[in-house]
Amino acid sequence: WILEKARLPAPEKIEDPKDIDGLVIVKLHHKVKKLERGFFTAASYKEYKTKSEALLKQGVISARDLAKARIERYIIGPIFNFDFFYSPIEAQAEKLELLGIDWRFETSLDG
Repeated sequence: WILEKARLPAPEKIEDPKDIDGLVIVKLHHKVKKLERGFFTAASYKEYKTKSEALLKQGVISARDLAKARIERYIIGPIFNFDFFYSPIEAQAEKLELLGIDWRFETSLDG
């Protein structure tokens, strides 16, 4: 929603899993670990059904969250995330610090 309001580019959203006709990433919450994600990729509706049914059976995702999942075209690109800390009250040292870099599977879109 924020990206749309800001008119920033984002991967194409697929409204209906039956419309999957290329590689997509399905974004939803993990069933038990709410701060974790139950993301998976699929290249067809058949693969979507197979993977989602397996994750449901394993207890990784819930049917409720799957129904609300965001399905996006998977965009090939950098898959890392820069972690920064900004301190507006720092007077002596740098106000912006690079804390680390980690790998992210959520999206391969940089930015």
